[in-house]
Amino acid sequence: MEKPAERNASRRLPWVLLVLAAGLCLGLCLVVGVLPVAGFELWARERVYPGVRVGDVPLGGLSRPESQAALAEALGRRQGENVTLRYGERTWRTTWADLGLSYDTERLLAAAWAVGREGDLRQRLGEQWGALRRGHVVPLAVGTDRVRGLATLNGIARDVDRPAVNAELVIAGASMRATPSQIGQQVDVAATLDRLGEALLGGDSEVALIVKDVPPAIDDVGIVEARNSVARLLQGPVTVKFTERTWTYSRSLVLKTTEHAWTLTPEQIGAMIGFAQVKAADGRIVLQAQLGEQPVAAFVQDIAKKIDQPARDARFQHQASGALLPTVQSQEGRRVDVAEAVKAIVAAANSEQRTIALPVKLQKPAVAMEDMAQMGIKELVGQGVSYFTGSSSNRAFNIRLGAQRLSGAVIPPGAVASFNAIVGPVSAETGYQEGYAIRGDYTIKDVGGGICQVATTAFRAAFWAGLEIVERHPHSYRLSYYELGGQPLGLDATVYEPTVDLKFRNNTSAYLLIQTSVDTEKNLLIVSIYGTKPGWQVRLDGPRQENVVPHGPPLPDDTDSQLAAGVRRLVQPGVDGMDVTIVRTITQGGRVLRSDTFFTRYKATREQWVVGTKQ
Repeated sequence: MEKPAERNASRRLPWVLLVLAAGLCLGLCLVVGVLPVAGFELWARERVYPGVRVGDVPLGGLSRPESQAALAEALGRRQGENVTLRYGERTWRTTWADLGLSYDTERLLAAAWAVGREGDLRQRLGEQWGALRRGHVVPLAVGTDRVRGLATLNGIARDVDRPAVNAELVIAGASMRATPSQIGQQVDVAATLDRLGEALLGGDSEVALIVKDVPPAIDDVGIVEARNSVARLLQGPVTVKFTERTWTYSRSLVLKTTEHAWTLTPEQIGAMIGFAQVKAADGRIVLQAQLGEQPVAAFVQDIAKKIDQPARDARFQHQASGALLPTVQSQEGRRVDVAEAVKAIVAAANSEQRTIALPVKLQKPAVAMEDMAQMGIKELVGQGVSYFTGSSSNRAFNIRLGAQRLSGAVIPPGAVASFNAIVGPVSAETGYQEGYAIRGDYTIKDVGGGICQVATTAFRAAFWAGLEIVERHPHSYRLSYYELGGQPLGLDATVYEPTVDLKFRNNTSAYLLIQTSVDTEKNLLIVSIYGTKPGWQVRLDGPRQENVVPHGPPLPDDTDSQLAAGVRRLVQPGVDGMDVTIVRTITQGGRVLRSDTFFTRYKATREQWVVGTKQ
């Protein structure tokens, strides 16, 4: 009888043998399966896996160099072929290379080589098995040198491209002609180059150019508004009118009117029309016609040259009868308002009303001839006198010229009279001669010497008329001319245009007329002021002389090239210096209206002679 242990051992033995047999069979199967796979992988290590193609070029089983050679032979032959570009009936023959197109063999070889070599083991084996069973096609890829390709296509495009033509209006004289628009065409070189790349991939050797229409910026509809505007502008002339009013005097005042007219003809208007492109509300570009402001302004400025003039005050002479005689006729100031005139002309050219009045800004002169009856210039108000005995001929000439230019000036009520403004510049160019004038401590030759005697006499007239003295400058030392005839010391005035002036205000209620007269026999200058007597009285107190300064020794002689050689002439005597005060009191009805003090500090002057050098 068997023991239990022996009986259990005998039962386990068949199971062990069975497991050993199964393990042995499995091992044999693994060996049989793995060895061929390992052998295949070892064989394909330096080859493209079987079943792999690039396009229609089989590379399976080929080494890398063999694959590269196969691609170069098959694809190089194709990309070396000519390609024909066509547009309509026109053709252009070129090469893929000139178009910058070629097969990217390096990229294609890399893609073929990568089949079955990427991912994990299961992915790699699956891809290898798929290529072996079904095949694996690497799509062709094209490399593009776009700079070269676009350059070639742009050269061809020059034969095809046609610019769009805008509709336009042409103005010739007073007529207008419309030119219709034309649609242009342009090769889309970028899209055509992309199409050529697809053609190389597909094996096509003829490719149609991609040409797109180019619409004009301004089509026929876009000039309709401008055409209507031009027709309106050219429908007739534009007339500019101006009525000139001028006062003249010939025994009596006469108002003369003169009609002026200037015309812009349709031909002139046509030459002034300009066009502009603008965006309409719907986004379209349309043409606009308008009358150019610059040429119209040039037309107006030509008119302004004939119309513009400064205001000019009248000048008068008070006659013994008391009547006023115009010696200088007044003139109204006129200035064409160019900007307003341009606006008016442009508006008229765009309307049915094609006549405008020229816009002119008028300025009435401060002293208008037509107002002389209301000026109140009827009697003597004040008068100044001075003598110029002993003056040189040049100095006497300058006194007469200055008096002439002062005479006739009219000062409105409240206005300030400026001696320099009335007389004007004093220079050789304005007719003055060389005389003697005070400069520093010397009396020297200067153009206009003697004009201060006219200013001194005018100052005296204003002084005795009781007018407000606004600006007065005394001489730096005493001059004997101004004391001749018993005239008081300290009643002189100097001027030196433009900085030193004599000014006085018309503080009466009427206009004032300055009138001069020169008596060449008596060497007498008179300045009279006419107006309406204000009813006041003028009193002079003084002159009070103080602080006398001795004049000192003579100055060295000076020379005078206009004086005969060796002749000596006294031009400045030695005179003591001093302070002089004059007080003017103006009263009316026993009441003091104002009191003015005129102070002068005269320097001491040393005797001065000139010696002639003229041969």
